[in-house]
Amino acid sequence: MIEREEARLEERLRPYRRLFAGKKAILNTGGNKSWSIAAALQDLGIEVVATSVGKATAADKEKAQAYLGADGVLMQNPGAEQAALIEEKGAHLLLAGGRSLYTALKKQIAFIDVKQEKKRSYGAYAGLLNLAEDIKNALENPVFTLAGRKAPWDK
Repeated sequence: MIEREEARLEERLRPYRRLFAGKKAILNTGGNKSWSIAAALQDLGIEVVATSVGKATAADKEKAQAYLGADGVLMQNPGAEQAALIEEKGAHLLLAGGRSLYTALKKQIAFIDVKQEKKRSYGAYAGLLNLAEDIKNALENPVFTLAGRKAPWDK
């Protein structure tokens, strides 16, 4: 059953992986989400360049660094660090709580709210498909590039 479901999942994820090729993300989550969402993003073909670890245990920090690799940044103070990292690392996507939406709009990158109160689950096989669909929708949403532009009268 697992083999069959994983093969079915792989088939359904193929178009998303093509769309996500070359994309980079920053996570401002915390706890075990600092590495578990990073792992899910990597399964989708997205490079995670930074994650927040302020609320993470030592074990979570270790796992996060293992998933991100030597060049991955573990943010201690994401509110102060994420804007500069978006530019420095060339991130296309910010996954965080709602307070970080302004940063994404200002930097003109896609945003996904990953608070625990979200309405869709990102757990298990169906959850990975939900995450992929939410990422696709965020990356294709023009509001993230339009909202951060200067008004025509501010040229």
